Amino acid sequence: MNVPSSITPSAHQPLQDAEIRLVNIHSWNKDSTRVSCNIIQGRLEILSFVALSYVWGPLDETVEITLNDRPFKVTTNLEAFLRYAAQDKARQHPDETNASYVWIDALCINQRNVSERNAQVRMMGSIYSHATRVIVWLGIGGDYMKAAMNHAQELSPLTVSLGGAQAIFMPENRATVSDRFHDTMKGDNNERKAMFEFFKSPWWTRMWVLQEVALAKSVTFVYGDESIGFEHVYNTVVQIYASMVEDPVLAIKTLGLSIEEEATITRVGHVVNTRALFEHNYADRYRSTGLQSLLRMTERAKATDPHDKIYGLLGLISDLNKDDLSPRYDISVERLFLEVVVWFLKQYDSLSILGQCFSGYSRNLLPMPSWVPHWEPKDEGDEGPSPFHWEKYEDLSTSKVLEPYSASGNLPLSS
Repeated sequence: MNVPSSITPSAHQPLQDAEIRLVNIHSWNKDSTRVSCNIIQGRLEILSFVALSYVWGPLDETVEITLNDRPFKVTTNLEAFLRYAAQDKARQHPDETNASYVWIDALCINQRNVSERNAQVRMMGSIYSHATRVIVWLGIGGDYMKAAMNHAQELSPLTVSLGGAQAIFMPENRATVSDRFHDTMKGDNNERKAMFEFFKSPWWTRMWVLQEVALAKSVTFVYGDESIGFEHVYNTVVQIYASMVEDPVLAIKTLGLSIEEEATITRVGHVVNTRALFEHNYADRYRSTGLQSLLRMTERAKATDPHDKIYGLLGLISDLNKDDLSPRYDISVERLFLEVVVWFLKQYDSLSILGQCFSGYSRNLLPMPSWVPHWEPKDEGDEGPSPFHWEKYEDLSTSKVLEPYSASGNLPLSS
């Protein structure tokens, strides 16, 4: 979580243990020229609030708001949400007798205070799980976004009618789903374009979304003045996956999925499936949320601060105690990644983590030992990561089942 150089922390008072800040967004009125907010703070467990999940956007593109009666600069995308919320509040509560509070990282954490960032990021999982709702802000929206959400609402009832996400993968249901899905998504139609534009939203690429969505009590996507519940998006995504399970060649070739679109579907699937693991407490939740699994899942996720490639997962990791790895933004990224590898080697007596070492080309690799994976965000188009696969999978081009790569031949380190 980097901080724009133009954002000032002057509105923040020191926090006590287990305290957080919340933002009250004032109603927009006919005389308003910019967004106005005030901050309160208190102990997390006694506060009621919603939490925001969003893309910061370019750090050098800022707009001034008023925070606690002082000028305060925020990124343009955050200002767009604050303006939307202020106008929506004016419509629903014109007399502003009801204060409603939102947790927003850029406003509620003093981003220039490293000690505070460490403490607040440690609490991030608790913040999102305690919030009454998580709002996913996708920006002003547009015609494609509205079309995508309308299409998701049209597809969603099929998942429900067949018995839900797990039932949809039963052989007797997959064919029905596959036929329906292919009819609506094949070719160069508007529904297909809209859905993939939605899935390509920068929000899906953020490192933090996995934790923010998985731990939420409920999730609502908001775009412009429109909104949709997460369940509709989830029900649509599982239809895509069921279609690929039924006939992967048809799903990839007949639908004409490009490599980019395949990667996009995989990325979206990671987010919705991780939420399902936590929401329904599926049996494989512990295995699927181990450190190694999550790091592999988020290898292409983006983070402004490379530390967050690790810290953005802390609220999810099932095989890590909080005391094993606490946020420390004052240490180098190289040291952090090295400490993660050392922890894994000691914890599992295994070299399997080396399967994540980057063997491709990147312009901006950090200077680290070859046995430390490069988890830092890569530029688009960089080759890699490692060709060493870490789990069993079927190569569709040869129909061969490949066993997981094991640097130690499955022997423990202690042997």
